[in-house]
Amino acid sequence: MKYNIIIAGIGGQGVVTCGSLISKAAIHAGLNVVMSEIHGLAQRGGSVSVEVRIGDVSGPIIPNGEGDLLIGLEYMEGVRNIPRMKTGSLVILSKEKLTPVSLSMRGEEYPDFNETLDEAAKKLKIYEIDAELIAMEAGDKRTSNSVILGFLSSREETLFKDSDFLNAIDSMFSGNAMLMNHRAFELGSLEKTRFSLRKLNESLIKYEEEEKKKLHSQKTL
Repeated sequence: MKYNIIIAGIGGQGVVTCGSLISKAAIHAGLNVVMSEIHGLAQRGGSVSVEVRIGDVSGPIIPNGEGDLLIGLEYMEGVRNIPRMKTGSLVILSKEKLTPVSLSMRGEEYPDFNETLDEAAKKLKIYEIDAELIAMEAGDKRTSNSVILGFLSSREETLFKDSDFLNAIDSMFSGNAMLMNHRAFELGSLEKTRFSLRKLNESLIKYEEEEKKKLHSQKTL
């Protein structure tokens, strides 16, 4: 078994922390794990990515087209790594959008990725969550990593139990920080239900609009 995880974001978002939490969760689950060094600029505002390989692996670098899970802590950084994923893989994108240094220096606006994501969604399972907003509910936006791990724990594709992630959190944090990360994890796990409810509401709204159009057309006949 091989399972390849790519974590992408901006310096200062805790990309390495997220990779370490997943690695520790894998160790707690009794799995072999290899975590790569940082790729890109670790400085605040620069692109950063970490790769975590689990199972029968030796090298730390994930070949293009073999990613099983992509976590985008920053929206654009997540999207730009989508071509590295295999068909049917899971993509979790935080909706947080931070204009990178490369764009701000050129005075360019944050790009629109709707078409790119619509096309990618034909082959991948893509979820967008308000990780930072949910982290604020937990008490600190810096717990957004734990929010995403909580959401991941609720997916059937995950290799881990809740206890694996919570053990990893306990090994990296203490005191109030540990408690807030526990809360963020639980809120993240509830996001699956919230996501389903939003989709249901969207379907109901669409259905109501279609019914109104039908009634309107019948009246005009």
